Amino acid sequence: MAITLNGTTGIDAGASLEADAITLAGANVATEAYVDGLSLGKILQVQSVIKTDTYSTGSTTASDVTGLTVSITPSSASNKILVLAQVNGSQGGAGNGVFKLLRNSTEIGSNALTYPSFGMVTSDTPYGSYSSSIMYVDSPATTSATTYKVQARVDINGTLYVNRRSNVADLGGTSQIVVMEIAV
Repeated sequence: MAITLNGTTGIDAGASLEADAITLAGANVATEAYVDGLSLGKILQVQSVIKTDTYSTGSTTASDVTGLTVSITPSSASNKILVLAQVNGSQGGAGNGVFKLLRNSTEIGSNALTYPSFGMVTSDTPYGSYSSSIMYVDSPATTSATTYKVQARVDINGTLYVNRRSNVADLGGTSQIVVMEIAV
Protein backbone atom coordinates (compact mmCIF):
# COMPACT_ATOMS: atom_id res chain seq x y z
CA MET A 1 0.00 0.00 0.00
CA ALA A 2 1.53 3.31 -1.03
CA ILE A 3 1.19 6.27 1.30
CA THR A 4 1.15 9.84 0.06
CA LEU A 5 2.07 12.70 2.39
CA ASN A 6 0.72 15.91 0.89
CA GLY A 7 1.27 18.20 3.86
CA THR A 8 -2.36 18.46 4.91
CA THR A 9 -4.01 15.04 5.36
CA GLY A 10 -1.28 13.21 7.32
CA ILE A 11 -0.90 9.43 7.45
CA ASP A 12 -3.87 7.06 7.66
CA ALA A 13 -3.63 5.37 11.09
CA GLY A 14 -4.41 1.97 9.56
CA ALA A 15 -1.75 2.22 6.87
CA SER A 16 1.35 0.02 6.89
CA LEU A 17 4.76 1.03 5.56
CA GLU A 18 6.57 -0.98 2.94
CA ALA A 19 9.96 -0.31 1.38
CA ASP A 20 9.82 2.45 -1.23
CA ALA A 21 6.12 3.00 -0.55
CA ILE A 22 6.15 6.60 0.71
CA THR A 23 5.61 9.46 -1.72
CA LEU A 24 6.12 13.05 -0.67
CA ALA A 25 4.02 15.57 -2.60
CA GLY A 26 3.13 19.23 -2.16
CA ALA A 27 5.08 22.22 -0.96
CA ASN A 28 4.27 22.01 2.74
CA VAL A 29 6.04 18.74 3.64
CA ALA A 30 8.31 18.83 6.69
CA THR A 31 12.01 18.35 6.05
CA GLU A 32 12.25 15.66 8.74
CA ALA A 33 9.76 12.89 9.36
CA TYR A 34 9.77 10.25 12.07
CA VAL A 35 7.81 7.03 11.74
CA ASP A 36 7.50 4.65 14.71
CA GLY A 37 9.57 1.51 14.16
CA LEU A 38 11.50 2.91 11.19
CA SER A 39 15.21 3.15 12.00
CA LEU A 40 16.91 3.49 8.61
CA GLY A 41 19.89 5.80 8.73
CA LYS A 42 20.05 5.93 12.51
CA ILE A 43 23.39 5.69 14.27
CA LEU A 44 23.02 2.59 16.41
CA GLN A 45 26.38 2.59 18.19
CA VAL A 46 29.70 4.42 18.22
CA GLN A 47 33.12 3.11 19.23
CA SER A 48 36.27 5.22 19.24
CA VAL A 49 39.84 5.49 20.41
CA ILE A 50 42.24 8.43 20.63
CA LYS A 51 45.99 7.84 20.43
CA THR A 52 47.95 10.36 22.47
CA ASP A 53 51.36 8.68 22.57
CA THR A 54 53.85 8.36 19.70
CA TYR A 55 54.73 5.60 17.25
CA SER A 56 57.45 5.27 14.63
CA THR A 57 58.47 2.84 11.92
CA GLY A 58 61.21 2.63 9.32
CA SER A 59 59.85 -0.54 7.73
CA THR A 60 58.65 -0.83 4.15
CA THR A 61 56.21 -3.50 5.38
CA ALA A 62 52.99 -2.13 6.85
CA SER A 63 52.46 -2.73 10.56
CA ASP A 64 49.71 -1.83 13.02
CA VAL A 65 49.96 1.62 14.59
CA THR A 66 49.68 0.72 18.27
CA GLY A 67 46.63 2.32 19.86
CA LEU A 68 44.77 2.94 16.58
CA THR A 69 42.56 -0.15 16.65
CA VAL A 70 38.85 -0.24 17.49
CA SER A 71 36.26 -3.05 17.40
CA ILE A 72 32.53 -2.96 16.81
CA THR A 73 29.93 -5.74 16.69
CA PRO A 74 27.20 -4.88 14.17
CA SER A 75 23.65 -5.69 15.28
CA SER A 76 22.64 -6.64 11.71
CA ALA A 77 24.66 -8.00 8.79
CA SER A 78 22.94 -5.53 6.45
CA ASN A 79 24.03 -2.44 8.41
CA LYS A 80 26.87 -0.19 7.31
CA ILE A 81 29.86 0.97 9.33
CA LEU A 82 31.04 4.55 8.90
CA VAL A 83 34.76 4.69 9.63
CA LEU A 84 36.44 8.02 10.41
CA ALA A 85 40.20 7.94 10.90
CA GLN A 86 42.65 10.79 11.29
CA VAL A 87 46.39 10.32 11.77
CA ASN A 88 49.02 12.98 12.50
CA GLY A 89 52.42 12.12 11.14
CA SER A 90 55.81 13.33 10.05
CA GLN A 91 58.47 11.77 7.82
CA GLY A 92 62.13 11.93 8.77
CA GLY A 93 64.69 11.32 6.05
CA ALA A 94 64.02 10.75 2.37
CA GLY A 95 60.86 9.08 1.16
CA ASN A 96 57.26 9.11 2.29
CA GLY A 97 55.17 7.52 4.99
CA VAL A 98 51.83 5.96 4.08
CA PHE A 99 48.76 4.98 6.13
CA LYS A 100 46.35 2.12 5.43
CA LEU A 101 42.93 1.30 6.87
CA LEU A 102 42.04 -2.34 7.50
CA ARG A 103 38.89 -4.22 8.42
CA ASN A 104 40.26 -7.23 10.28
CA SER A 105 43.04 -8.20 7.82
CA THR A 106 41.49 -6.71 4.65
CA GLU A 107 42.74 -3.35 3.39
CA ILE A 108 39.86 -0.97 2.64
CA GLY A 109 39.56 2.60 1.42
CA SER A 110 42.96 2.78 -0.30
CA ASN A 111 43.80 4.31 -3.64
CA ALA A 112 45.09 2.21 -6.55
CA LEU A 113 48.58 3.70 -6.78
CA THR A 114 51.95 1.96 -6.49
CA TYR A 115 51.88 2.46 -2.72
CA PRO A 116 48.17 2.08 -1.90
CA SER A 117 47.05 4.14 1.07
CA PHE A 118 44.37 6.49 2.35
CA GLY A 119 46.96 9.12 3.23
CA MET A 120 50.63 9.96 3.36
CA VAL A 121 53.21 12.26 4.84
CA THR A 122 56.18 13.42 2.86
CA SER A 123 59.73 14.51 3.59
CA ASP A 124 59.45 17.25 0.91
CA THR A 125 58.78 19.88 3.58
CA PRO A 126 61.50 19.53 6.20
CA TYR A 127 60.26 19.00 9.74
CA GLY A 128 56.60 19.36 8.84
CA SER A 129 53.76 17.51 10.51
CA TYR A 130 50.74 16.42 8.50
CA SER A 131 47.26 15.10 9.11
CA SER A 132 45.82 12.31 6.95
CA SER A 133 42.11 11.55 7.17
CA ILE A 134 39.61 9.11 5.72
CA MET A 135 35.83 8.76 5.84
CA TYR A 136 34.79 5.35 4.56
CA VAL A 137 31.41 3.60 4.48
CA ASP A 138 32.01 -0.12 4.92
CA SER A 139 29.69 -3.10 4.44
CA PRO A 140 31.20 -5.82 6.63
CA ALA A 141 28.13 -8.12 6.18
CA THR A 142 28.51 -9.72 9.60
CA THR A 143 27.24 -9.64 13.15
CA SER A 144 30.60 -10.78 14.52
CA ALA A 145 33.07 -8.46 16.22
CA THR A 146 34.85 -6.48 13.50
CA THR A 147 38.16 -4.70 14.02
CA TYR A 148 39.21 -1.53 12.20
CA LYS A 149 42.82 -0.40 12.44
CA VAL A 150 45.42 1.86 10.90
CA GLN A 151 48.71 0.53 9.58
CA ALA A 152 51.79 2.53 8.60
CA ARG A 153 54.91 2.03 6.50
CA VAL A 154 57.54 3.99 4.61
CA ASP A 155 57.77 3.74 0.83
CA ILE A 156 61.55 3.53 0.39
CA ASN A 157 63.39 4.66 3.54
CA GLY A 158 63.45 7.13 6.38
CA THR A 159 61.32 7.01 9.51
CA LEU A 160 57.59 7.68 9.77
CA TYR A 161 56.51 9.24 13.07
CA VAL A 162 52.94 9.34 14.37
CA ASN A 163 51.84 12.12 16.75
CA ARG A 164 55.19 13.92 16.69
CA ARG A 165 57.43 15.88 14.37
CA SER A 166 60.43 14.10 12.95
CA ASN A 167 62.92 16.62 14.34
CA VAL A 168 61.30 17.48 17.71
CA ALA A 169 60.07 14.60 19.86
CA ASP A 170 57.91 16.74 22.14
CA LEU A 171 55.90 18.53 19.42
CA GLY A 172 52.97 16.71 17.88
CA GLY A 173 49.28 15.98 18.03
CA THR A 174 46.79 13.17 18.52
CA SER A 175 45.29 10.60 16.17
CA GLN A 176 41.94 8.84 16.34
CA ILE A 177 39.63 6.30 14.79
CA VAL A 178 35.84 6.34 15.16
CA VAL A 179 33.40 3.69 13.89
CA MET A 180 29.61 4.09 13.76
CA GLU A 181 27.02 1.43 12.96
CA ILE A 182 24.37 2.87 10.63
CA ALA A 183 21.00 1.11 10.30
CA VAL A 184 20.10 0.15 6.74
